[in-house]
Amino acid sequence: MDAWTKNFNQKNGREPTEEDIESDKEQSKRTRLYSKLDAPQNDPNAANLDLNNDHLNHGKNNVFHIFSPHQRDLAVLKLKSELDAWESSFLNKYQRKPDQVDIERENAVLKRYALYQSLVLQQDQDQQNLKNVAHENPVVEQPQAYA
Repeated sequence: MDAWTKNFNQKNGREPTEEDIESDKEQSKRTRLYSKLDAPQNDPNAANLDLNNDHLNHGKNNVFHIFSPHQRDLAVLKLKSELDAWESSFLNKYQRKPDQVDIERENAVLKRYALYQSLVLQQDQDQQNLKNVAHENPVVEQPQAYA
């Protein structure tokens, strides 16, 4: 977000207004994402969220038990905002979007992408599992008793 604001300041000579942010589709999405991240600050699950844990940064698929579903959702949001900020910074610096080679050169960023992809995959699997359970165990309405 800071890179976008700095770029806006350079182009326009002023701080962006809410209308400026809303008129930029990507920045508007990032701002809403940051708002979601700021909202749960008093949430004990969010307070204990450590995305710098060495076990997580290896992108191993066996780390999902570390997160509750809520913590995983928060982690996905936080990682997405970090990766968006890195991509924005890269774009401002090199005037192009990063490609796979650029990501692989940055070991820390590569680990973040791997963790992000693993957590999103787990979210998708959990959603599919919920659909399967709902399909296997449909809710059957009980007939109402006559009074």
